[in-house]
Amino acid sequence: MTILRFAGGLVIAVAIHATLNKVAPGSLVYFNPYVILVTYQAMRSGSLAQVIALGALAGLVQDAFSISLAGANAFALTLCGYAVAFINAKLVLRGNASFGACLAGSTFGAELIVWTLTSILVETPIPFAIDIWLARTLVTALFGLLLLQSLRLVLGADVVAPGQQRRRDW
Repeated sequence: MTILRFAGGLVIAVAIHATLNKVAPGSLVYFNPYVILVTYQAMRSGSLAQVIALGALAGLVQDAFSISLAGANAFALTLCGYAVAFINAKLVLRGNASFGACLAGSTFGAELIVWTLTSILVETPIPFAIDIWLARTLVTALFGLLLLQSLRLVLGADVVAPGQQRRRDW
């Protein structure tokens, strides 16, 4: 069920990415739908290996549609998914505030990882755009919280509550 939910979310993320790229090409600078998907899965899934694989897959799909360094988003989303899943396993986070905090941290962390990798591997200097990063973090977190509330209204349950298969021995 988790794989099907993730596949549906990935199709929606690609559709949002393609739509925003056609309608308002500059808007993708301020929004990252793939981070929302990976953070949601990391807070919901009980398997660390599954979160790592799904984060890598979402990052590879994002790399296919973006102009950034190939593999940078896959690496960033894998690390962010791992970090959120690990923290969630230790603290058992629930609710809007924890999801928003994890989403904001994941968004900013993913941007920092992609910037660092690109700066190291590409010889041209890349400006450190903290204002755009903060705007992207804020917009992505707000949209993710809005999406979470919409899912909660439709499904009628706590959609980021961990599943029954959660392991406690991480």
